[in-house]
Amino acid sequence: RDVLGQGAEAYGWMMAAVGVGALSGALWVASYGRRVPRGRLMLRTSVTFGALIFLLSVPKSIGFAMLILAAAGFMMIANGATANTLLQTLAPERLRGRVVSVYTLVAVGMAPLGALEAGAVAEHFGAPVAVAVGGTICVLGALLVRWKTPELRATT
Repeated sequence: RDVLGQGAEAYGWMMAAVGVGALSGALWVASYGRRVPRGRLMLRTSVTFGALIFLLSVPKSIGFAMLILAAAGFMMIANGATANTLLQTLAPERLRGRVVSVYTLVAVGMAPLGALEAGAVAEHFGAPVAVAVGGTICVLGALLVRWKTPELRATT
């Protein structure tokens, strides 16, 4: 509403674009995910997701926003499925349940803190700045993980 000048119907279409991208990403990982080393795939989808979120701060048209959101949905699911697979295959069997529960806590339970940050930034500087900051944090976090865990790139 504030950035694109659209209402609830356009928001529904934008969320549908995320869903189409997510479904495509899930099908792609299920079909072709084994062809790319999982560690590399996780790192690439992390960086790409952050870059797409950053790009979402730029569009002035609903069509471009929907394309970005579809691609971001694809990357989000490809990343989540790959990360979950890596955790479950690399964790020792006796620790697997605990590892997955910590992953779930971080992936789902930390979302309200991110929403709080995004809301505070949006309130003071506007929604595009909040989205750009969120995308930048995603990219920097992914690059930090890539730098600190070179062995992840070789993980199959």
